[in-house]
Amino acid sequence: MQNFSDDHFHGISLENMEDEVQSIFHTCETITPLTNNEPVINNTNGNVHIPKSTPFVLTANATDADGDVMTYCWEQMDNGIATMPPSASSTLGPGFRSLSPSNDSSRYFPRLQDLANGTSSTWEVLSDVGRTYNFRVTVRDNASGAGGCTDHEDVTLTVDGNAGPFVVTYPGATGISLVGATTTTVTWDVANTDLNPVNCNQVDILLSVDGGLTYPHVLSTGVPNSGSRVLNLPNIATTQARVMVISDNRSFFDISDNNFTITLASNDFSLSLAPSTLSLCQLEQGVFSIDVGVIGSFSNPVQLSATGVPTGVNLQWSSTSITPPATATVTLTTDQNSSPDSYSIGIHGQSTTGTKTSILDLYLSNGSPTAVQLSTPAHNTTVSNTTQLFSWVSSSSPGITYDFQLSKDPALTSLVHQATGLTSNQYSQGGLEAWTSYYWRVRGVTGCTTGPWSSTFRFELKGCIIIDAYDTPISISSSGTPTITSTIYVPDDYSILDVNIWNINGQHTYVSDLTVKLKSPEGTEIILWDDVCGTNDDFDLNFDDDAASSTLPCPPTDGGTYQPDNPFSNFTGEDSQGNWILTINDNFNIDGGSLDHWELELCLAS
Repeated sequence: MQNFSDDHFHGISLENMEDEVQSIFHTCETITPLTNNEPVINNTNGNVHIPKSTPFVLTANATDADGDVMTYCWEQMDNGIATMPPSASSTLGPGFRSLSPSNDSSRYFPRLQDLANGTSSTWEVLSDVGRTYNFRVTVRDNASGAGGCTDHEDVTLTVDGNAGPFVVTYPGATGISLVGATTTTVTWDVANTDLNPVNCNQVDILLSVDGGLTYPHVLSTGVPNSGSRVLNLPNIATTQARVMVISDNRSFFDISDNNFTITLASNDFSLSLAPSTLSLCQLEQGVFSIDVGVIGSFSNPVQLSATGVPTGVNLQWSSTSITPPATATVTLTTDQNSSPDSYSIGIHGQSTTGTKTSILDLYLSNGSPTAVQLSTPAHNTTVSNTTQLFSWVSSSSPGITYDFQLSKDPALTSLVHQATGLTSNQYSQGGLEAWTSYYWRVRGVTGCTTGPWSSTFRFELKGCIIIDAYDTPISISSSGTPTITSTIYVPDDYSILDVNIWNINGQHTYVSDLTVKLKSPEGTEIILWDDVCGTNDDFDLNFDDDAASSTLPCPPTDGGTYQPDNPFSNFTGEDSQGNWILTINDNFNIDGGSLDHWELELCLAS
């Protein structure tokens, strides 16, 4: 990939270091208490669905009690043998390389400079099929003298093969030149991103003036994901304008393909609304203002009007003719003939320099929203990820938003986290504690009123430990039919919820000679695999009851994850403490090899 290494450790290397230092089998380390506080990741925007063939961005929010300058490193964690360089059609293995830590808490996939330049990176490839990505963000506090500390979070992105690509279609061609403070229409291909499971109801539209490298100007937020938006450009001169349309959870996006020009308007007026969104109930009033500004020495009257006003909605204007700079107030009233729905009302200003348009998004409801139905994590379940994606059934009420609460007590009197004004039926929260019970609920809010809280769901975050086998590698003799064993001692005394085996790899001529078993401290023994793959050699596998398949590839060296012959659930409820023994029986003479490595993961109840 490159001639010289980058001077940072991958997240897996940091994990291996921690396992080594904390292992009871090694005593050579000197443990030194630090005065430095570790950084804390509060949340991320991960654990969502994204469309295929569409760029995305991952962002972490972190704090450091010491005020240290933090750096962020987002890395894909999908190991496995796959086509390299990465292929867009691959459903496993890495698709994105590790990059050095950055002060930017966000990483764009692919890099914005590659997207802006229209270049394809060999080592950053977007999937054009459904698959799952696993990522880890490592936050370093870079403390000098006190000893640096890190925090990390793992997140999942699920590519929906039935949605995407999400593409900005205008402005996109070369040679486009627009005038500042004028009205234009940005368009994009929704490509099923408004449907489940991506379920993106709203997008934000941003503007770059440096060729697509940064996007400091917000053109519009909370825009319905309908494929088009009428908006007014800022009065900024640039030959390197680009537009980004990004999901309102700031996960997936696209940018316009080519730079376009914005020229400065002179002696003109500007038009904007405050607010640009109203959520009302039937028979209710709302008020918004129309701000008409001056560019240069413009002094002509501006005529105000509206189009797209639905039946049963009436607008009362403080004035329909104003000379800028000035503000007009509009009172919007709904009557019994109005219908609950979402509407886009065009507010127009017309004068000697032409017509400008701003959009008022109106959401009409007709009563209190019903109680929200929670989905995941389900009630009284056990989960393993310290970052959880909470989801619930979407409401059909126009313009509904959601309030979310999370607590450690059933009454939710003391909240761990809360959020309001959520526009999507899902929410991600990180920083959860292992061996802890959590309680969560959601309610809907419309222009009419606030709905009742949902029922409260409880889930427990299990604690998972991963221990390497430190007695490997172990030779398998080529003489006779040897049996070898490798032992991992677990000091923790907890009830077992789940067992997995990671990175079991080794060498053997004719892997079909082997029977591989795992025995718990209580004597329960299961078979991982037995007599597979004929004359193929060697093995490199992971085992998990939740894997998609129990059929091993031949040769079994792809680094993929598969179900064992006998389920790990046979260990559920047993005591974790004691010796876990991996046994390999070589059932035929002559051929030999070795067990090079394996790792035991135990997820334990409190």
